[in-house]
Amino acid sequence: MLKSLGFNVHYLESYCIRESFERFGANIQVPPSEEPDPKLRDEFIAIKKIPYCCLEVNIGNAPFYVSAKHIKENEDGSVRVVLSPECYGENIGVLSHPKDDRRSGVYLQRIVSPIGIGDSEKHIVWKKQVDGKDPSPELFFAYLRMELK
Repeated sequence: MLKSLGFNVHYLESYCIRESFERFGANIQVPPSEEPDPKLRDEFIAIKKIPYCCLEVNIGNAPFYVSAKHIKENEDGSVRVVLSPECYGENIGVLSHPKDDRRSGVYLQRIVSPIGIGDSEKHIVWKKQVDGKDPSPELFFAYLRMELK
C-alpha cells in the first residue's frame, strides 16, 4: 500500500544478533538453537538464522523503519502498539507510544554501535521486544535490502 501511495519502500530481511553490538559493534549472529520458542526453533535451525523483517520507507528524503507485524488494531478500531517503548524512535507526531509519549508508536529506532556500525544504508540494526512477552529486546541486523516495485 505504501508503494501505491508513491513512497519509496525497501524490504529488509534481518537476522538476530547479540546485544554486544550496542557496546562493541560486533555483528555476531545468535544461533537459531537459542530461539526460546520451541515451536519455531527447528524451523530456524533449518534456515540457519532467527529471521525477522521490517520495511524502510523514505519520507522527505529520510528513512523510517516500520514492522508491519507489530501494528495491531484494537476492537474499537484504534491502533495498538505492540513493542516496548525502547524499540521505537523519537515521536514525530504520527502516533505516540502509550507508555512514553516521547517515543513513536510506529517508527522503529535504528541502533548505531559506538564505532559507527549501523550508520549506513548497508548496516541497519533495529530492536524488537514484544511488550509483556519478550524479557529483553532482541537486535536484528538487515542483511538483505530489496526495493519494492
